[in-house]
Amino acid sequence: MLSEVANQLGRFITTKVSGNPRVVIGPPADAVPTDANAEPVINLFFYKVGPSGFHADATTQDPFFIRIQCLITAFGKDVSVDNSSSSVLSEGEITLRLLGSVIEQFHQNPVQHAALPGGGPLAQSTLQIVFAPLNIEELNQIWGTQGDIIFRTSLAYEIALAPMISGVMPQMPSRVGEISGRVGAIDASPSPQPLNSQPLISFTDNAQQSGWVAETWRRQDNSFVSRFSGIALQTGDPNLNIDILLPSQLQPPHKLILRQISPTDQVISETAINGSKTQSLSLPSVNGDYLIYVDSHLADSDGLPISTRSNILSVKLSSIPQPADDGGGS
Repeated sequence: MLSEVANQLGRFITTKVSGNPRVVIGPPADAVPTDANAEPVINLFFYKVGPSGFHADATTQDPFFIRIQCLITAFGKDVSVDNSSSSVLSEGEITLRLLGSVIEQFHQNPVQHAALPGGGPLAQSTLQIVFAPLNIEELNQIWGTQGDIIFRTSLAYEIALAPMISGVMPQMPSRVGEISGRVGAIDASPSPQPLNSQPLISFTDNAQQSGWVAETWRRQDNSFVSRFSGIALQTGDPNLNIDILLPSQLQPPHKLILRQISPTDQVISETAINGSKTQSLSLPSVNGDYLIYVDSHLADSDGLPISTRSNILSVKLSSIPQPADDGGGS
């Protein structure tokens, strides 16, 4: 996989950098032209490989991403301009032109789209090319290992993040496909639990309606009046009859939860329930938005409990701007 990444970078330089340089992958000492008439050379020296720094909890079945540090060195030759011996581009100037072209192309194309072997979703990966210059001490340490080769102006880039893809992708285990009351697998294999294992709830209010917004306000005697949408007034706190259906696959504990989400987020009440039944639930006489649902559990293929949640009922309580003692006004 490392060689594929290196060759991807080499192909880009060969086709994009001006001067049609030949790319050599390896230490700089191996790339020095021995022929005075040799073509320009750009050397790619991948001198350091390290982990990405992310996904510290990855398992052996997860892809592994790495960062690669690359030293780029150019080798040119003296070139005459217009076949005139009096006008010659020196080797040093040719080298700077090559490196300048490399900087320009990487600046314009900071992300490389690499077709890597191994198959799977990571086969079409993106490699980010980041300019990461070295200080003099780091450069001296690298060039000090190159024998008698003199120091050359070089560029340093980081290639991140390169995936390490196995030739045979491991079989991934089933995972939770969504965070809700339904458990499924990401792949196409059937879910180990039937779809009807989710608890279901429905409700009617104390005016025998199921689609419902209530307005509440306080009387002068501190009692409350509730008016359901399009329905007659009801004295007292809004009250709901919650019809609960718990499939046999579910395991206790089961809880009927009333949660306020606006203007604050807080659990108003949790009521333990033992089975399918109708549960009376009184709402507080406080304006706001509320959610009502059942939290329960089912067992996975290993017999371990998994949290599951019913459908969610949304209830809104809103006040009438003009308090009244006569049961409503307008």
